[in-house]
Amino acid sequence: MLLGLAGSLFEEQTSLQKLVQLMMSHAREYLHCRRIALYVLAPPDGEITAGFENVNEAPLETRLLCNEQLRDSPFGALARYVSSKRQVIRINGISDYSDCCAELARLLRSVAVPVNQFLSVPIYNAHSAVVGVVQLLNKVVDCY
Repeated sequence: MLLGLAGSLFEEQTSLQKLVQLMMSHAREYLHCRRIALYVLAPPDGEITAGFENVNEAPLETRLLCNEQLRDSPFGALARYVSSKRQVIRINGISDYSDCCAELARLLRSVAVPVNQFLSVPIYNAHSAVVGVVQLLNKVVDCY
């Protein structure tokens, strides 16, 4: 699967959105999550300049998030939190978030969908500046 992804990445170089869509759809399938999002930040202030989202309900579609979604959504707020704190957030299992700091607990409670698993990781450039944040939400449980 990784070789297939690498080959696809070298073939697809027409636009950033198509490249991100390809990477995110492969990553979501490989990681079996309901939602994967990528937020692009502009160093040094860490302002979110673009966002991409791929959700389970639209398997082949990666959406470019609009400015309002970047600014007002709880996921955008979580991306800004991860960027500013430069830390990974990992939630496993249903929690009341009492083990989190108050600011993070408030942000997690503002998410409209139930959060069973959540992973948010900062992406660094060669100069150790945060240039992005990737988020994975809720593992898909296959029933056989």
